[in-house]
Amino acid sequence: MKFHKLIVIPALGLMLLISFGLPERASAQDLEPRRWSHLPIGQTIVGVGYVYTEADIFFSPVLKITDGTSRINGLGFSAIHTFDLAGKSARISLLLPYVSGRWDGDVDGEFQIIRRHGGGDPRLRLSMNLYGAPPLKGSAFAQYRAEHTTNTVVGASIAVTVPLGKLTLPVHVHSARRLGHLR
Repeated sequence: MKFHKLIVIPALGLMLLISFGLPERASAQDLEPRRWSHLPIGQTIVGVGYVYTEADIFFSPVLKITDGTSRINGLGFSAIHTFDLAGKSARISLLLPYVSGRWDGDVDGEFQIIRRHGGGDPRLRLSMNLYGAPPLKGSAFAQYRAEHTTNTVVGASIAVTVPLGKLTLPVHVHSARRLGHLR
């Protein structure tokens, strides 16, 4: 209980303060399936994911870009490590994206094609289950899950996305925060 009063409450207060102070930099919703799943501690999980997106793009008429289309291939490598943090189950995760894409469209009446590829913005996240998912290993974890088939989990996380990705894309692939030009 002391940890909760001394660390968790001030940390949550600081995150709220930062969120209100920098609203354009902080996001409140970041959907990730199974982020709060109860996992045994001491595990390392790695994964690879692929996505293909094809779309028509509609720009503001001010930009004089019409009939825009895109084809984007995304590959993501992730690693998650679970551990005990002050008597609570926690995990640290790392995501390394790689993106390749082709954009085409009429720019000022002339058909243009642009291709880009490279690493995206890496993300490091620390997540901690504050309630409902005790830090357990092996057989203790299996026994707990057998006895608690459903449970409520409350957690908090903080993520840092480092802008190391290629930012010369027509539309920044990771967060659509940059708008460039087809050249």
